[in-house]
Amino acid sequence: GPIIFGFTIDSTCILWDINDCGIKGACWIYDNIKMAHMLVAISVTCKVITMFFNGFAIFLYKPPPSATDVSFHKENAVVTNVLAEQDLNKIVKEG
Repeated sequence: GPIIFGFTIDSTCILWDINDCGIKGACWIYDNIKMAHMLVAISVTCKVITMFFNGFAIFLYKPPPSATDVSFHKENAVVTNVLAEQDLNKIVKEG
C-alpha cells in the first residue's frame, strides 16, 4: 500500500529540489490533476479486486448441514444467562 501510493506521489512530481551534489530531494510542485486521477484509479482498482474476491468467496461458500450435532467436550460446563437490562439498571442505580 504505502509503496504504491509513494510511487504515485513521486511520479506526479513536476519540479524536484536538486542539491549541489545532484541528489534529488523533496518535490516542489506536483501535477495535482494527474495525482488525483492516479489515486482514484488505485482506489477503484482495489475496490474492484475486493468485490471480486468477496463474490468468489460467496460463490464457493457451502453452509454446514442443518442436521449437525453440537457437542461439548466438558460435561461440567456452567451456563449462565445474563440480562443486559438488569445489569444496566443496577449500574444506573448504583451510579
